[in-house]
Amino acid sequence: AAGIIHLLENSGDPLEFNNPQQLSYWTCVYFLIVTMSTVGYGDVYCETVLGRTFLVFFLLVGLAVFASWIPEITELAAQRNKYGGKYTKDVRRRHIVVCGHITYESVSHFLKDFLHEDREDVDVEVVFLHRKPPDLELEGLFKRHFTTVEFFQGTIMSPI
Repeated sequence: AAGIIHLLENSGDPLEFNNPQQLSYWTCVYFLIVTMSTVGYGDVYCETVLGRTFLVFFLLVGLAVFASWIPEITELAAQRNKYGGKYTKDVRRRHIVVCGHITYESVSHFLKDFLHEDREDVDVEVVFLHRKPPDLELEGLFKRHFTTVEFFQGTIMSPI
């Protein structure tokens, strides 16, 4: 593509029979990279009709190729485990890890007791760990307590 820009810009404008600029090949490479990155500094630009026409075509093809990759990118993002990853401890807060039989009933009773306002120190983060992802009811409970609760899928010995 840089070679085509180089040829078109250095051949001159056929409609006006003049050549407004002389560009080196590497200047054309720089121009295309800056244009494709959408920065478009404006220090180098096409002045001929043929150069501008080619550039419009080049950018449209580039956008079409990028648009064709969007479904694949979306699929890759969807395959990422929603409850995977690492726990990042906040140095200002203590935390506990709860694993075992994680159900809506057990978690709601635990949180009701553990996060009760009569307790002296409630500023503790609760991390739940289970092999299976939570069902919708349990996920809703976690979202209601999003400031104090995190859920990860996996086991103590093998995170997913």
